[in-house]
Amino acid sequence: DTVAMFLSANEPHAYLDGNCIECMACSDNVVRAGLTPKLRDTPTLCSMLTYKAMKPEIMKGKQLDDNTKMFTCPIDEFE
Repeated sequence: DTVAMFLSANEPHAYLDGNCIECMACSDNVVRAGLTPKLRDTPTLCSMLTYKAMKPEIMKGKQLDDNTKMFTCPIDEFE
């Protein structure tokens, strides 16, 4: 079953298993935490995170037809 979740800016996240498509708003401020050969800026990462522990809301979406599902997010970029 296809589901989605929304994470606000400065929330750490990791892809662990299955298939995933990550949609991000326009930005050039990606800060990586690890498990990559790319630059990891640990001081910047530690200063920008919100440090809120939470269980993300899993969105089921609205089935529009046999091949399309729509998910509503709380920001204008994805409306």
